[in-house]
Amino acid sequence: MIPHPVAERTYLASTSLFLLVAPFTSSAGWRAATLVVAMACAGYLALRDPARAPRPMPRALFLTLAAFCALAVASLAWSERPAFTAGELRGQVLYGALAFLGFYLGASPRHWRVWWRALLVATLVLFVAEGVREHFEPSFGVREWDGGGGAFSTHLAMVAPLLLPLAWNANDGERPRTILFVLATLTLFLAAWATENRIVWLAILAAFAAAAFARRYAHEVRPRFEGSRYFAVAGVAIIITLAAFTTVIRGGAIASGTSGAITAIEGDLRPRIWAVAVHEIEKAPLLGHGFGREIAAESFQRMPRPAVHPEILHAHNMFLDMAVQLGIVGLALFAAALVLLAREFVRALRVRETCAPAVLGLAVLAGFITKNMTDDFLYRHNGLVFWALMGLLLGLSRPRKPA
Repeated sequence: MIPHPVAERTYLASTSLFLLVAPFTSSAGWRAATLVVAMACAGYLALRDPARAPRPMPRALFLTLAAFCALAVASLAWSERPAFTAGELRGQVLYGALAFLGFYLGASPRHWRVWWRALLVATLVLFVAEGVREHFEPSFGVREWDGGGGAFSTHLAMVAPLLLPLAWNANDGERPRTILFVLATLTLFLAAWATENRIVWLAILAAFAAAAFARRYAHEVRPRFEGSRYFAVAGVAIIITLAAFTTVIRGGAIASGTSGAITAIEGDLRPRIWAVAVHEIEKAPLLGHGFGREIAAESFQRMPRPAVHPEILHAHNMFLDMAVQLGIVGLALFAAALVLLAREFVRALRVRETCAPAVLGLAVLAGFITKNMTDDFLYRHNGLVFWALMGLLLGLSRPRKPA
């Protein structure tokens, strides 16, 4: 019997609803409401029944995340755009903390399967819905429901490792859903191809590679994956092929009408964007210009760009953006938090009960970091999904030991 059935069911419903609506860009109100309800229920359940919650968060990780949040809030004092920073603190720091803590406190194996299915279903529905919207545009509107190719490709990089449990023998005698895994992976590749994003292929490859190395490190406690080598070879071959076609065919035609890998690289503005970012960092190296991804938007807007290129508002690199916002101190705290998350997942690899979520945690982390080396989607719905995944996978990697 569930000790607190109403709170438990409300928690599961709110967290599942969050994962269902979070990938949609127009779901800001739903995201906020579900996170507030989920955090309230998680806190109540943790206080009334401490044995059900994961072990306390590692002190080093908790202090690092707390220091980062405190620095972001404190940046209101020196922000060049205080009103903008205040809005970003609510959307990114407050809701990000609710996503991380809400899923961490309530992480449970009995919730995992519901959450896992909710996020995969939401991703598939969004992919199909966006395809329908684009086909009938402008009848169904002109604004992308998935946030555009950059945002959706980032979401796909996070979701990609979550397909692996389909191929794992989670329990002795349980048969893997190999055909479903293959179909889901091919659908993932199709969705990634539709985004016309180049770095997504490297991010997906990094995610699966991290999962493979983590699983190998776990030795005998790792999830069983029959035929993993064949799947790995086939997957790498497909990813490399699609990445090459994306670069050559969709890399971007220039004014002369030619296209290809060389013109795509030459036409890429990122080196110049990064130079502007470095210049902004030099202006406020220690504590930055104030929290908010687009805090120095005016400097980036002044940069010359082709007429067809979207407006440039930030550094298009997660770590450079962090340094622009919060300086070297903020960048160091953020990087340390990512390293500490990875360390906790590595520690959980050698225990059978926690190996699977630890593998997935490392894979999601690797894919997200790789994807954001040429952009910054630690932002809005992508950022909230990332912190929710980190919270729930870390919670599953740190179950409370039986008394």
